[in-house]
Amino acid sequence: MDAMFRLQRLLSAVDIAVRDCASGKEKSADRYRMAMIARALSVVERELEFGVDAPERRLNLQIYGEEMGELKRLATDIRSRSVTEESHPELGRALRHYVEERLMRWNPAHGALPKAK
Repeated sequence: MDAMFRLQRLLSAVDIAVRDCASGKEKSADRYRMAMIARALSVVERELEFGVDAPERRLNLQIYGEEMGELKRLATDIRSRSVTEESHPELGRALRHYVEERLMRWNPAHGALPKAK
């Protein structure tokens, strides 16, 4: 059993226990805290399932042709205009895909973003 699988199983067990507590007879504030913890755990589970830095790696690959790098580099390059839609026609589409993927991990019930106009 690999480490990632074990972490996912552990998180799943904690998530079930927290949700059971959140749905019980605890005070309202305690139930709210438990619901927030359960939500955070579900985000961690999805990050582990799909790869924590996969969206960043894909974005770097699309813009720079390499998977390694930080979003800070891209932000700096966009601000300095060394990366623009003229130099990288795929920039808008790549950024939109990155944001959609991040949003889906944080709130899968939200669904995809509306189509760009």
